[in-house]
Amino acid sequence: MTSRHTPTAPWRSAGAVDTTHSPHAMLRPVPIRAITLGDGFWKPRLDANRTAGIFAFLEWLDEDDQVAPFREFAHFARTGDDSAIASGLDKMRRAFDGRNSQRIRHTWRATVMEVVEACAYTLQSEDDPAIRKLMDELVTGIVAAHKNEEFLTWYYGEHFEHSYQLGTPGHLFQAAVAHHRATGETHFLDIAVDVAMAIASIFEGKAFAEHPCIEMALVELYRATGDHRVLRLATHFVGLLREQDPIIGPDTGEGHWRHFNRHVVRQTYLPCGAADLLAEKSDPELWKHLTAIWRDMTSGKLHIIGQLATDYWLGERVTNEPFALSVGVFGCVQDHIIHGFELCEAVGNIMWNWRMLALTADATYSDLVERTLYNGFLSHVALDHRNYHYLSMMASDGDHPPRNPWGNPTTGCCPANAVRFIPSVPSYFFSTSDDGLWVHLYDNCRMDWHLATGQPIVLTQKTRYPWDGQVAITLGLEEPTDFDLHLRIPGWCENATVAVNGCAVDRPVERGTYHCIQRTWSDGDVITLDLAMPVVAMETDPRAADFQGKLAVMRGPLLYCFEGIDNPECSVRAISIAPGTRIRPFEAGTEPEALFQPASDLPHFTSIEQPDLLGGVTILRGPAANLDGSEITAIPYYAWTNRDPSAMRIWVDNSESAT
Repeated sequence: MTSRHTPTAPWRSAGAVDTTHSPHAMLRPVPIRAITLGDGFWKPRLDANRTAGIFAFLEWLDEDDQVAPFREFAHFARTGDDSAIASGLDKMRRAFDGRNSQRIRHTWRATVMEVVEACAYTLQSEDDPAIRKLMDELVTGIVAAHKNEEFLTWYYGEHFEHSYQLGTPGHLFQAAVAHHRATGETHFLDIAVDVAMAIASIFEGKAFAEHPCIEMALVELYRATGDHRVLRLATHFVGLLREQDPIIGPDTGEGHWRHFNRHVVRQTYLPCGAADLLAEKSDPELWKHLTAIWRDMTSGKLHIIGQLATDYWLGERVTNEPFALSVGVFGCVQDHIIHGFELCEAVGNIMWNWRMLALTADATYSDLVERTLYNGFLSHVALDHRNYHYLSMMASDGDHPPRNPWGNPTTGCCPANAVRFIPSVPSYFFSTSDDGLWVHLYDNCRMDWHLATGQPIVLTQKTRYPWDGQVAITLGLEEPTDFDLHLRIPGWCENATVAVNGCAVDRPVERGTYHCIQRTWSDGDVITLDLAMPVVAMETDPRAADFQGKLAVMRGPLLYCFEGIDNPECSVRAISIAPGTRIRPFEAGTEPEALFQPASDLPHFTSIEQPDLLGGVTILRGPAANLDGSEITAIPYYAWTNRDPSAMRIWVDNSESAT
C-alpha cells in the first residue's frame, strides 16, 4: 500500500523522542534499537514487561471487552468476513456505557493504543514473535476500524466528545509513530494524520484539549511525517500553556479544564508538548514561561521521589501552596481519603525533564529524570510486573490499597502507561550532539551507534549501578577520532572520580554536571567512573515546616524506606536515627541549593547485598537511636509492599532534633 505521507527521516534511526532534525534541540537521540541491555538492573524489568506485563494487562482489558472492536475489525481485514463487526461495535458501546460484565464504565479508550506503543518499543529492542503478532493484530484492527463511520461516531463522537478530552487520539498518534519506527510501515501514520486533520477542523483556533497528551503527540507525528499542518495544530494546543500563570495557584486551569485544573498529569503532559514545540520553533517568551512553571514546581512543590505534592481534599491536583508537602507523606488515609502519587504523573515528569534536557543539555534535568525513574515511577510497579499502583504512597500503616492489574478500574491508564514506558527506558541512556556523545544513565549495556559526523562508535558499560558506583566504559572505534565525551556526574554524588586508561582527568569533577573529556579517542580506550555511595540522611528546606526534625535515607540514586515486615520488633512510625558528619545542611540566611539536601552521612548504617530478596537488592542496616541501639533495616523504596501488607515510613525522626 502506498503511503499518503512521506516519512521525514529513516525510520530505523529515529529516537523515541526524535529531535534528530529539530533545529533548536542541543541533543539528538540514540534510538532504542541501538542499545543492547546486559545483565543488570533494567534488563530483567524489560524482559518481565515483555513476557508478563503486556499480556497480563491485556487479560484485564479482555475481561470487559475493552479491546473490542479491534479484533473483530482485524478478522474482517484479513478474511473479508464482516459478520462479527456488529457484535464488536456493541461490545465497545457497552464498555463505554458501563453495561459490560463488570458494570464499570470505561471512559478512557486509549489503553489499546498504549499497548500498541508498548509492543512497538519492545520490538525496537528485540524481535519477539508473540509481541509482533499481538501488535500486528491490533494495528490491523485499528486501521480497518477507522474506515468505518459507525466506529468513528461511537469511538470519538461527532465532535470528539467521547475521546476523553482528546486524550484518546493523542495516544493514537503516539502509537502510530512508534509502530512506524518499529516496522517502517506507514498505513497507521496515514490514519493518524487523518484523525489529526479532523480534530483541526473542529478545534483549531477555537478550543483546546482538556486532557493534555495530544500536544506532544502532534509534534512527534510532525517529526515522523513532515506535515506542517500537524505542527500548526500542535502550536494551537500548546497555546493553552501561555494562558496559565507560571505560579500554580488555586485557580490554575479554571475555566478551561473543568476537573482537570491543577491536575498532576495535566501539569506535566502539557509542558511536554511545549518543550517539544520549542525544539522545532524558536519562541523565547514560551521558553521563559515554561521554565518559570518548572521552577515553581521543583522549588517548593516536588517530593523527594520526584513526584508532585498534592492537595489535601483534591488528591489528583498539585498543591497550590509552596512547601505544603505533608499530604500523603506521614499516612496514606486521612479523612477517609486515600492519598498518594499517580503513576501517570511520574511518567509525565520523566518525559518533561527529558525534553528539557534535549533543549539545554543541563544535568539538572537528567538528575530529576533519574530520581523519578528509580523512585517515583518504579514504586508503582510490582516486581512481578503484573500489578500496579494507581497511587503509590509515601507512608502507610498497613492500610494502603494493594497493587492490582488495572490501577484505576474506570480508566486503566496507569498500568497502560507503565507497560508502554518501560520498554522505552533504553532511549534515555545516551544522546549525541554536534561535538560528541552524552551518557545520562548507567547500567550494563552496549551502544552501537554513530557520532554526528557519521563515524561509527561502540560504547560498552560495565557496572552494578545503582547498587555500586563504579562504572567502566569501553570505546570501540574504527580509527582515532576527536570528540567530546560528556559523563553525567549525579547531583547526589559528593565525591566522584574519572580516569581515562587509568590516568585521572586533569579537571575537577563536579556533581550535578556533565564532565566533558575532550581528546582524540582510540579503539579500546577505557573510562572509569567512581561515584561514591555513602548512606546519607536527607533534610527538607526549612520552609517545609512539617518536615523539620525529619530525615530520609538515601544511598546513590535510591531512596530507602522502613517497612514493618523487616522491623518486627518496633513500630516504623516511631523510628529515630542519629545523623553523622554534616555534608550540606540547610543554613539560615542562605538560599537553599535544592528542596532536599544531604544533611549528613549515616556512618553506622551498612549496605548489605541480598540477592534473593525482592528480586535482588542492597539493604541498609543500622542502629535506631531510640531503641537501645537495636538494629533496623531499610529497603529501596521502589520495592516496598511486594510482600505481606505492613506499615512503611520514609521520613523518620532525627534524634538530634526536638519533636
